[in-house]
Amino acid sequence: MPEKIPKLPSEIISEILSRLPVRCLVRFKCVSKPWRSLISHPEFAENHLKQSRELAIPGSSEDVAFYGFGYDVKLDDYKIVKGSTNSTDISNSETKVEVFTLKSNKWRTIQDLRCGVLLEGPGTLANGALHWLVRQVNGGGEKRVMVSFDLSEEKFLEMTPLRGLTEDDRSWDLELKVLGDWLCLYSHYGLICEAWIMKEYSSEASWTRFLRFNGESIPGGKYWFRLLWVTKNGNVVYDLDGREVVFYNPDEETARPFIIYHEGDWFESTAYIESLVSPKIISDGLLPNI
Repeated sequence: MPEKIPKLPSEIISEILSRLPVRCLVRFKCVSKPWRSLISHPEFAENHLKQSRELAIPGSSEDVAFYGFGYDVKLDDYKIVKGSTNSTDISNSETKVEVFTLKSNKWRTIQDLRCGVLLEGPGTLANGALHWLVRQVNGGGEKRVMVSFDLSEEKFLEMTPLRGLTEDDRSWDLELKVLGDWLCLYSHYGLICEAWIMKEYSSEASWTRFLRFNGESIPGGKYWFRLLWVTKNGNVVYDLDGREVVFYNPDEETARPFIIYHEGDWFESTAYIESLVSPKIISDGLLPNI
């Protein structure tokens, strides 16, 4: 007969549980009433949050032109990439690129970027690389290109995302996203919406359109669409004008709004990081603002 599992002190149980992922803890609330009470307590949520590390990006917010975060599979390490530029003039700008690795806990400069482009904002992580969609100045003209940064090799590469949308018609509003395991290019022109996925990474010929519809069938979405997610059965979740989130079925051309309670005229939808800390707890002053 196996020996009975020794009863651990509540302090040790709390310490062990505070190091587990959020999804596990949500399930563990069903183990027993004491565990549910422990995991639901604001003090436990605060201790769980302390297990996470905050990393400051050096330099003022004014000089950080672009940035990104990702995992280096070869080195089994997490990296932060940031670039700061000395000019907004694309033809004459120099961009200093720095990389922070979690294991070394240090920043280092890897190169100065001179490629006739001005990278801005956060990079989109896919296939071990960060990606930015930019306009490239070339011989007095310009074209849209996708610049990627390989996290393992720590090198920049240029890829043309999709001919036609990026060169022949510059009126398209383009946005890079990740849907499942694929890099996705979402395009929006007037009320016409399209989404393309790169089925074979770095192959321009592998761009495949899997979604196209006219936004006239979506109530309220007359001006601005933002693709949030596509479900396995092809239904689409959209942010409409920062005022409403809609679940859209392109086959039936039907839209169903999500009920979102918010103050003000508009909101911003974004990805989130799982945490046991409730916004209500923070607003009630039980935890410090983080």
